[in-house]
Amino acid sequence: MLGAEAVLRAAQAAQANRHLISRQLSALAQSELRSTLDVNFASVLESEADLAVVRAQSIVAQHRARLATAVGSQRPIMESLVEPSGSGDARPGSPDALQQQAQAQRADLAAAQAQQQAAQELALAEKRLKYPTLNGLRTARQIP
Repeated sequence: MLGAEAVLRAAQAAQANRHLISRQLSALAQSELRSTLDVNFASVLESEADLAVVRAQSIVAQHRARLATAVGSQRPIMESLVEPSGSGDARPGSPDALQQQAQAQRADLAAAQAQQQAAQELALAEKRLKYPTLNGLRTARQIP
């Protein structure tokens, strides 16, 4: 996915460059310093750059959907990924610590715990609905 995002950024930069060149050639053609053929070629290259950006966006969206499916998420991942930074000397911790960390960060367990907590809070709210309520109205009058 990182490679697809890099291709997208490159395609967007090329697109911006092609738009700039096209605008410059159009201005030169209006002042009759360039031919309309050059402007037409520039517009073709501009359209190709637009198409490359759309293709790159599609590829990034496909990679995000695949990543979301692999993680077990129902929604596509919209955050951009960051390449891991660090030295090559960094060694993972002990297997037990890594296993505990993996268990603590499981998305499916976090979702199940959130559902359980929501069910408990709903049960508590329904229990509180059975309590009697006391409404008090007060009126104040001013005597002249």
